[in-house]
Amino acid sequence: DPEPRGLGIVYDWAATSNARRALETRRGNCFALASVLVGLGRGVGWPVYYAEARPREPETQQFEEVKALSDHMIVLILAKTVKMYVDFT
Repeated sequence: DPEPRGLGIVYDWAATSNARRALETRRGNCFALASVLVGLGRGVGWPVYYAEARPREPETQQFEEVKALSDHMIVLILAKTVKMYVDFT
């Protein structure tokens, strides 16, 4: 596992959860980590949004005999002086 930084949350592809659970377990995938950032940002009044990011080559994950196609979630911050995206991978 990568060394945790910031809030101490480690990226885990299989850990889909809401923001509260991601903070409790210190693990989350792109959706869970986006939920943490969107919740924190909106809590302080930032214009923060979820956005789907689709790679040119779809990413797949293999689980025994099942292959899963994985979409990806990022966060957009669209303030007057800052326009950026945050990608947790």
